[in-house]
Amino acid sequence: MVVKRESIEQSVTGTWAASTTVTVLLDRIGLVTQYDLVHRLTPSATFLAANQPDGLYRPFQNVQILSGGTTYYTLPSDAGGEGGVLQHFLNVIDGLGIGYPSGAITPPDLTYVPIKLSFHAGVRPLKRDGTINVYDLTGFVPAGLESSPQLTWTTNGNAVVDDAVTLSSGVLTITAHRVMGSAAEIQQEMAEQGVLDILALLGQPNATGFVPSWVAQIQSPTAVAADFSLQYDLPVGGFHRRVTFVAQDATATRPNRAEDELTAIRLAIPERGVVLFQHSTELISGSLPLMPQLGVDDVVAYGGASAKGFYPFDLRRNGFSILEQIMGLDARSQRTGWARWEQTLGTNVSGDDLLLLTERALVYTGNLGTVRG
Repeated sequence: MVVKRESIEQSVTGTWAASTTVTVLLDRIGLVTQYDLVHRLTPSATFLAANQPDGLYRPFQNVQILSGGTTYYTLPSDAGGEGGVLQHFLNVIDGLGIGYPSGAITPPDLTYVPIKLSFHAGVRPLKRDGTINVYDLTGFVPAGLESSPQLTWTTNGNAVVDDAVTLSSGVLTITAHRVMGSAAEIQQEMAEQGVLDILALLGQPNATGFVPSWVAQIQSPTAVAADFSLQYDLPVGGFHRRVTFVAQDATATRPNRAEDELTAIRLAIPERGVVLFQHSTELISGSLPLMPQLGVDDVVAYGGASAKGFYPFDLRRNGFSILEQIMGLDARSQRTGWARWEQTLGTNVSGDDLLLLTERALVYTGNLGTVRG
């Protein structure tokens, strides 16, 4: 026997409402390697050049996938709604698609805009040939072994999807990409994908895989910070693959992203006596891929540019071992203060926030055998 792979859209959906938390129970089937969400957003009026991620993704103030006391995915939950924008941009640089169609809504072809947001559990979102690797077993959510997996969607009170058009309604659909089989069959699939070779580097004989355990934080500085004087500790536990900062600028209408706040970042590991990197945020922006149709918050409505105020750091490039270069910085046995971000702020006004998302993986020691469905 071989494992069964399937991509199934759930029959249960979520309905948008302002300033609420929408809870959707998830199917208890298989090891889910990627969740794809599609928000069928209906605007109050037709728009064309207003198709912009700052508006289209703001209804996602937060998305969490959890079960019991375990949170697998989360986003920085701030009233500005930039958490969804952050995840959209990460999807773009990971090669998971543009996320939304371009052009006007023209009935009867479309009466809504379908907005896609993906949550990939592993560290290999793409195959070697560049295609999307939805059944990547370097990470998974054990939905088929959980008692009550669910998705919570937090919305904010700002229903403006561009500077003039409001959100009229919205329906959220959820597709799970999952792998099913006996424990032996799944281990064989892991061996073929090279996952067992990664597990062998852990030094944990009882390890059977990795699960996502993302950490979201919000900083609300009250003043500018010179010479890397704004500092915060990295979370402990697991492997830290990537950390992303979003500089959110408070405005009267709605928060935008800004490039004049966070101007330089340094990552220091005091116990190892090293600084892994120290440079301006301009270098990060200049290294980002072209983003299509960024919209008015980024000045360019069409033609593309790099996103401002958006700073992702892939920590695997700074790994001290082969394992860290695959999974991220190893914080399994670390204590608070083992590593810290040190930041320079050029400007600050009341309401400015820094949103941080740490994509972390924890070692899984549980069962692998799941119901085939």
